[in-house]
Amino acid sequence: MKPRARLLAGIAVAVLSIAVVWPDRLPTRMTAPGHDIKVEMPSAALRLPLPPPAPATGIATERPRRSAAEAIAEADPMGSQAAEEASAPTGTEGTTLAYASPNEMSSGDTKPPYAPPLHAPSVARPDLDAVTVEADAVTKIIDLYRNGDIAGGDALAAGLSGGAARTLVEWIAIRHNGSHLGYSRLSSFLAEHADWPQRDITQRHTERAMWRQKVSPATILSFFAGRQPESADGKFALALAYQQSATDKSGGQGDATLDKKAFALVQDAWRNDPVDRDLERAIRESFPTVLTAANNRARLERLAFRKDWTSAQRLAADIGPREVKLLKARMTIERGGNLKPALNGLSAAERADPLIQFVEAQELRRQGKRAEAAAIMLKAPTKPEAVVEGDQWAKERQRLARGLIEAGEPQMAYDIIKPNVAVSETDTIETEMLAGWIALRFLDKPDIAAKHFAAAEPHADLPISVARVTYWRGRAAEAAKDAAGANAFYEAAAQHVTTYYGQLARARLGKTDLPVSPPPKGDILARATLEKSDIVQAIRLLYHLDERRIAILLIDELARNVEGADAMTAVAHIAGSLGDTRAELVVGKRALYRGFPLDRTAFPTNGIPSFEAAGDSVERSMTYAIARQESAFAADAVSSAGARGLMQLMPATAKATAQRAGLPFDVDRLTNDPAYNATLGTAHLGELVGYWRGSYILTFAAYNAGPGNVRKWITAYGDPRDNGVDTVDWVERIPFPETRNYVQRVMENLQVYRHILGDRTALFIERDLRRGAFQ
Repeated sequence: MKPRARLLAGIAVAVLSIAVVWPDRLPTRMTAPGHDIKVEMPSAALRLPLPPPAPATGIATERPRRSAAEAIAEADPMGSQAAEEASAPTGTEGTTLAYASPNEMSSGDTKPPYAPPLHAPSVARPDLDAVTVEADAVTKIIDLYRNGDIAGGDALAAGLSGGAARTLVEWIAIRHNGSHLGYSRLSSFLAEHADWPQRDITQRHTERAMWRQKVSPATILSFFAGRQPESADGKFALALAYQQSATDKSGGQGDATLDKKAFALVQDAWRNDPVDRDLERAIRESFPTVLTAANNRARLERLAFRKDWTSAQRLAADIGPREVKLLKARMTIERGGNLKPALNGLSAAERADPLIQFVEAQELRRQGKRAEAAAIMLKAPTKPEAVVEGDQWAKERQRLARGLIEAGEPQMAYDIIKPNVAVSETDTIETEMLAGWIALRFLDKPDIAAKHFAAAEPHADLPISVARVTYWRGRAAEAAKDAAGANAFYEAAAQHVTTYYGQLARARLGKTDLPVSPPPKGDILARATLEKSDIVQAIRLLYHLDERRIAILLIDELARNVEGADAMTAVAHIAGSLGDTRAELVVGKRALYRGFPLDRTAFPTNGIPSFEAAGDSVERSMTYAIARQESAFAADAVSSAGARGLMQLMPATAKATAQRAGLPFDVDRLTNDPAYNATLGTAHLGELVGYWRGSYILTFAAYNAGPGNVRKWITAYGDPRDNGVDTVDWVERIPFPETRNYVQRVMENLQVYRHILGDRTALFIERDLRRGAFQ
């Protein structure tokens, strides 16, 4: 077999290995500290009437497990707002595999591909033999670098001919050993390969090296021309350079402007960044004026939030006995100690200290004492200069506000969430949206709600967030009897057709279509140009070596940085040629985030092979919607909790489902046979739909968070199958952000896949939210 044929065959049959971590799924679930939860599995009585829910005793002690998509997104800078995200090579290059409809399948029944592949221009690739001829050497070099053998890896790397292979192994050397490499080597890579991933990590390694190697001030100032420090090491190194430059310019007298810049950099590092013992000592020696009471106190609070108790205790001892006492109480509570004894001996003023306020309010909320928690939180600092770790405070306020809604205290909930102390875009949006939703839906104050939604808008840039903000601005305008304004907002949200709130906006406008963009044709020249680049040749080499997890980083970076629609489409075509559904998904999502209409790439249809239906089935679009969110089509994904394969089935769940369906059970087939996994996963989904009497909302929520939690939410919020319950509000009231996001993402996936797979062309999201409604 020729090398090129070997490469394509290898790409076609290799299987992605993803190391993801998420909480458990059925039948065993992760529980909150201090709780023992009995989890019920859907049994043989799945189709019997749902038993009456148990009285609510405080919501949600079981924890949801994150989907593989969310775990992947967590490492993605865009995942914070989108919280979504892929791969099972299922055919040879350019092939879209058939997927038989569970509703229509009989033995051996298959259907043609549901969506045409991208109209990829025919492009002659560079000679792949030239890229892969050094594959054996590259494999050895990668292994050496992974094992920390820098000298051995360097020795072999010196024999490479250069180009893509040489750049790739150098990047891997930095990725695994960056903290042990020198400034010159690290800075050279940054300068020469700005389009490679993880530049921020490489820069942090470079900054660490520069001050430890005592790089000259001139070199440091040159390095930071046009870029900002990423770490405390970099801030300190630049401050030293400013300090030295000030001395040189003034003949030893100093320069006020440069001294001020130096002070600001070190103060920022001291208050906000991780600082190891060596750097801490250097700061104390070189910039003692930074160590003010205010700066030390801010650092102490941040260390406590990060649970860096060793550093915190050392700093508290420097500050004084009061901080030592407060920190000791904080540590006791954080480590699971009883709240009351930990607070004994603290004065009222000490309990009103933010170090204690946060953990006391948090613990009271966890105990279900929401009013007591609210009383403390209402006294907590809200001015930006007085709040350390604003996102942590914002999240705690969000949890407490939701709990107060559950307790029937919407005004108190609003008072808690109204002050926006968040720092990040994500938590700023979440705080404003929650405040607006409470004002609109529980306090009937659309004018106040509109102000909060408007305040969120400047922080929203991803389609999911933009659609969410503009949809709710429409709802506020509608409640205020401003029909024209409402329609304008709904029209804006409706442009984001692949998002949950964009689809809801379309339904609100009476639009029944879902205009998913057609496959783009692309440009031959753009594709040919990209094919010649080091990064694309490195991607193909990595697939040849079955190093897909690394290759995905390069693919995403490529999709993040290319300019123009033709180049983005070329990236999509390249991803499609790799035989890796996850690669297509990553490129498609990145394209949608950047405003390029590659809907078909973001919703691939080649990730699930044909399979035989078993038991009660579900529509095929639901299987795709779940698999996209659960594993991102990674057929061999295994979570740390043991959930396996395409549909992320726990072995016990899969075994029980197989027994009820009359199928043999083989745990290994869950990860090495995607069709088998899809058969059992679809059967399990069918059981859940039956269990919840046709409700898609409850099915998706239970798939993620477990039936026990769903029953509690029904008790607390009402049954979404009841015509008197607003289903959009019901989803918004789900207390777990992971599950709330999961239900919305699967619901939006379902609408898009129906269109792409040809099951339905009309938009049915409102009907899907009401499925299972009581007659």
